Amino acid sequence: MNGLIAGFEGIALDLLWIGVGLAVAMTLAIVIERVALAVDERRLSRAERDYGPLIARALRNDGEAGRALVESPSGDRLAIARLLIIPLIEDRDPERLAATRALLQRMDAAADPEEKAKLERALYHGLDAFQLREVIPVHEDLEP
Repeated sequence: MNGLIAGFEGIALDLLWIGVGLAVAMTLAIVIERVALAVDERRLSRAERDYGPLIARALRNDGEAGRALVESPSGDRLAIARLLIIPLIEDRDPERLAATRALLQRMDAAADPEEKAKLERALYHGLDAFQLREVIPVHEDLEP
């Protein structure tokens, strides 16, 4: 009987440590997620500070501002696109939609073709992984 109680006590302690480990893992996941969100928000606020006035002028058909956005660094383009697109959720003005579409098309046309092709291959590879559920890694094939 004492062996049964000792065995149960050992299992209970193992389960306790598993629970503690899971709690620590979940806490770390939340902390990492919050840090990533804060970094993203900071990057977006920096882009809004740097490009907000340019975006407003470009949407009012200022050619110089549009050219500056088209020639912006590739690392800032996603943030610029977010700053252009997110306000369209509430403001569905057809003129703003047309101006945003035209500006995004100009930015897309000015993108580096090699970088664009690499991102498209990676995107399609990821989509294949979702559809097929099994994809052989082709990271070597991403280089032209």
